[in-house]
Amino acid sequence: GRTNFGKMIDYIRRDSVNVIVCHKVDRLCRNFRDFVTVDDLKASPVFVEEEFPDNASGKLTYGLKVLLAKHYIDNLSDEVKKGTRQKIARGEWPHLAPYGYRNSGPRGTLEIEGSEAANVLYLFRAFATRNYSLQQLRSKFREDGLVYKKRSRVPSKGHLERMLKNPIYHGMMRIKEEIYPGKHAPIVSKSLFDRVQD
Repeated sequence: GRTNFGKMIDYIRRDSVNVIVCHKVDRLCRNFRDFVTVDDLKASPVFVEEEFPDNASGKLTYGLKVLLAKHYIDNLSDEVKKGTRQKIARGEWPHLAPYGYRNSGPRGTLEIEGSEAANVLYLFRAFATRNYSLQQLRSKFREDGLVYKKRSRVPSKGHLERMLKNPIYHGMMRIKEEIYPGKHAPIVSKSLFDRVQD
């Protein structure tokens, strides 16, 4: 996923580049794949803050630095996952707020966004009547003069379906197909949500 790293490698392969100047090893190589990619180039890496002699000892030290960079990235990933799990355990939403809510404060609290929440409730109530298909519900939404978002006056059929299946609207959180209780206020009742699922 390192787009600019890939562009740099492509540039080096097609042009006569002798040296790659970099701040530190961990800015160039984040893992063994990067290390092998750079090692296969004709260009030699030179680091501003670190120096590695061109011998077996220097190569060993360079390789160890790559290992440490990989460890740092893995550890950072572990810490992020740990923080996410802790948020979920507290009933906090760890992602961007879904339509109908807004993120509030630094701790993953969801707050109801008035006009969007009213639209969500409207859609659930209308669909629960069993009088509308998803496409017909989109048309009704438009005909009743409601506005979904600034750029899109009505939700797409796919987004509408995902919204009507999302348990977050009755106070639960679905994360990787697991359901957890949320501490946010629900927009629809559990009974209404269940009628829509039926």
